[in-house]
Amino acid sequence: MCPKKIYGLLINCLENGNCRYGSVYCKARCTSNCDAVAECGKDSKDGKTTCPLNTCCSQFGFCGTTQDFCGNGCQTNCVLEPSPPSDSTTSKTLSKIIGYYEAWNTRSACHKTSPADLPLDALTHLNYAFAYLDPDTFSITTIDAATSISLFEEFSNLKTINPNLKLFVSIGG
Repeated sequence: MCPKKIYGLLINCLENGNCRYGSVYCKARCTSNCDAVAECGKDSKDGKTTCPLNTCCSQFGFCGTTQDFCGNGCQTNCVLEPSPPSDSTTSKTLSKIIGYYEAWNTRSACHKTSPADLPLDALTHLNYAFAYLDPDTFSITTIDAATSISLFEEFSNLKTINPNLKLFVSIGG
């Protein structure tokens, strides 16, 4: 028999173990959960629910992005490889180029990189990865003892090279 839940959703189970939604499947042969509704489509709660992020709603009422969902019998948003929006007047593609600087890279045996070695003219935003919040003093410090605290100053000095660069410190890791 099929489970009473699939992907966390209630389903209808047929005697042969197949799981389906709707009146076509939930008749005398149905063995459980006849009040179940599909995630999307004609057998959803309101009969017209669409999938989040405009993904495909399969013939069986499940959301997804593969041929199984977008192919034969698909109910809504049935485009396997959607094109990006064509409204170029509001498009801001590549208006932000965000980079991460890994602080431990100064100790790397291969491709050692300092913050100034980055392509700063190509970036709009740069994150320092990672800093640490000292639990005793609540001050921001390096994530490990091997990373010099002077790296913070070296990182902030990048503004002299590219004054428009937005600098951020990522806490954690």
